[in-house]
Amino acid sequence: KLGSRRIYVHAANNTAPSDHAGFAGAHLPALCDETVEKMVAPNPGGIFVDGTFGRGGHSKAMLAAMSPTGKLHAFDMDPEAISIGKELMAKDSRFTIHHAPFSSMREVLEATGVKPGSVEAVLMDVGISSPQFNDTNRGLR
Repeated sequence: KLGSRRIYVHAANNTAPSDHAGFAGAHLPALCDETVEKMVAPNPGGIFVDGTFGRGGHSKAMLAAMSPTGKLHAFDMDPEAISIGKELMAKDSRFTIHHAPFSSMREVLEATGVKPGSVEAVLMDVGISSPQFNDTNRGLR
């Protein structure tokens, strides 16, 4: 616990190959169900942030659990991630993608009218980006 905030840190090495049946070649969001349970379930109508959008797995699961009044803002710097985010934004008005680093989160959110202290929870999946590792032409080399 950090002040009035709770911080959860989990290693994502607790999956078995059978957990991935039918997902060959797909990016699987780490601990997705647990993330939604801890972040969204307590207040599905809140304002949430995905600071590392990636391919949108966590964001899509969060949106599925949110109420119609909930809002989700996501951040990423990868042009491919932004493209995926724009597609999701066109389908769901509760979602906004920001082509900005998560270090600018406060300024970007304030510019969109999100008041300091009004964000329910922030997700930061700072693990390895497998889509970037899997393509030798981009990302981390």
